[in-house]
Amino acid sequence: MTGFSKRMARICRRCALGAAIWIAGCAAQPPAPLQGSVDTTATPAAVSADWRSFEDRKVRWGGKIVKILVKEDATWVEIMGLPLDSKGKPMQVDASQGRFLVRIEGFLEPEIYAKGRLMSFLGRIAGVRKGKVGERPYTYPVLEAEGYHLWPRGKRRQRPPVIIIPAGYWDPFWPGYRVYPGRYYPVRPAHKGEQVPRNREIEH
Repeated sequence: MTGFSKRMARICRRCALGAAIWIAGCAAQPPAPLQGSVDTTATPAAVSADWRSFEDRKVRWGGKIVKILVKEDATWVEIMGLPLDSKGKPMQVDASQGRFLVRIEGFLEPEIYAKGRLMSFLGRIAGVRKGKVGERPYTYPVLEAEGYHLWPRGKRRQRPPVIIIPAGYWDPFWPGYRVYPGRYYPVRPAHKGEQVPRNREIEH
């Protein structure tokens, strides 16, 4: 390898490394409405216990929508707080960080911002509000939202179709698989007494 080729190889490696670092940094960034410096010590549970110590602090919280209430000038969202990942997305774990209320200027469509959806917020702690969870009294921290993000629903994983073949038949070359049509699918023999439809061989 010539000296020029070696220099070009070093430059290419450095460019590739720089691109990888840049891509990794971009991937870890929260969406634009959630970006900014925040107080990571101010969790919903901590604010509920002593909100005066955290008054007007900026935080990034998120979780699962419990309910939504549309008022004349704003929309109120009750959230079950969850820990966030590096992108600011709530992690679906069995570890609630406490409930909180978010006030958002304007109208949010309840059919879109529905119960169970994941949502994240950037905002300032504005106080607390007394309420109940069931019959139990509860102190909700109130967040005045400056930005928010509704996370897309998770895609459902589809099970591959299963081909039922008549009893007594099995592919000797590809046991467990059969071409149908033009692709390989898992197959199984028909159970004893099972009727195999002529016009519908695939079960979903």
